[in-house]
Amino acid sequence: QNDSANLQTVGVNLTLLANATVNAASGNLTLSGTLANGGFRLTVDTASGKASTLSGIISGSGDLLKVSPGTLTLSGANTFGATVNSIYLDEGT
Repeated sequence: QNDSANLQTVGVNLTLLANATVNAASGNLTLSGTLANGGFRLTVDTASGKASTLSGIISGSGDLLKVSPGTLTLSGANTFGATVNSIYLDEGT
């Protein structure tokens, strides 16, 4: 969670062992390491006027839920999910 007004970048590789949420509450957030979702859901919660970027490769059979009105950018060569229904948008872009 980024509660700072400054950009926070997390560059480590992550493996989900349960459903998880990342939150860009006060500042922009970048996850640049790989993310193995392990069949779980990653929720990205980005406040209005803020941006979350997932630039590492996301892999696994889980899905991605984007909530809140901020911007989410996926820029890695992602391989996660089995169908187009693997990404869900609740609000925003």
